[in-house]
Amino acid sequence: MSKWLKTGYSEDGKIYRQTVGTPQGSVISPLLANIYLHYVLDEWVEKERRTRPNGEVIIVRYADDLVMGFQYYPDFPEEI
Repeated sequence: MSKWLKTGYSEDGKIYRQTVGTPQGSVISPLLANIYLHYVLDEWVEKERRTRPNGEVIIVRYADDLVMGFQYYPDFPEEI
């Protein structure tokens, strides 16, 4: 696991070790994004739709990208 999270990068011919974050474009990045989005976004939407069923909501997710559509503007969350 640490090989995926602790990669380096090249700048001006020198190689530097990355110390924080998940490397963009690495194999693990979409997997971690999917896990995060499942527990934060998907479960939040499920809970919200059960407690406040107003208009329709559509979520299209692919890896770590998403598009959300709301039938009514007031349903659009100010914070997720």
